[in-house]
Amino acid sequence: MDESIHPSASSGTLLVFAVALALNGSACAPLSGTSSLTVLSAETPHGLVPAAKTEQERACTNWALVFFVWGDQSSHETLVSRMLERTGADTLVDAKAETSTWGFPYLYMRSCETVTARPAHHTIARAQ
Repeated sequence: MDESIHPSASSGTLLVFAVALALNGSACAPLSGTSSLTVLSAETPHGLVPAAKTEQERACTNWALVFFVWGDQSSHETLVSRMLERTGADTLVDAKAETSTWGFPYLYMRSCETVTARPAHHTIARAQ
């Protein structure tokens, strides 16, 4: 068989390809996040008074050249806790947790966690 027609790949070429593929896979950031545990209800429970105003908590993390990281690395759960503490609410209604990621692998990446909800108070707990 003629080598010029069917050249075989050298082991060095395969190694370079394998390393490039591995680095490419490790550089990809998730484009969708996992949401926090959510309790769903078809209707507002009795004794729950939600606020009319929607509140938002957001935390963003930045990293550059893989080694330099700055910002707030809070999870959705932390943002929910902050919102409950800041507003003095007992629970959150119509809550939405989002994750967004943007950047160029190995150069600069930005990841943001956002929680949007209406704070609510339990009137039964307040009456006691």
